Amino acid sequence: IAISILLGYFLIMIKIAEEKIHFLEYGFLSFLIFRAISLDVKNKFAYLFTLLLVGVLGWIDEIIQYFLPNRYFNLRDIVFNFIGGVIGILIIFILQRERKRNEGRTA
Repeated sequence: IAISILLGYFLIMIKIAEEKIHFLEYGFLSFLIFRAISLDVKNKFAYLFTLLLVGVLGWIDEIIQYFLPNRYFNLRDIVFNFIGGVIGILIIFILQRERKRNEGRTA
């Protein structure tokens, strides 16, 4: 429930539609990256590596925009991209914890 409230809060707080889309995209990106990394890394480091990569990709995205006409570099976008990634990782963590808890009950 807390994650849903946090997600809703940021979606309401972000006023620009493109920023909302990026926020959600980076949450989904963290899911995809985590799925790929967790194939080789089977411990808590998968979460850390995912967050690190999401953060780096957010920076790279903004650096590219700096050089494009009609676009601009904005530190606020990097923060929202990263927060979207963090919320995505939190959702993954909670879902995996619940899955393990349910597997323990059926065993």
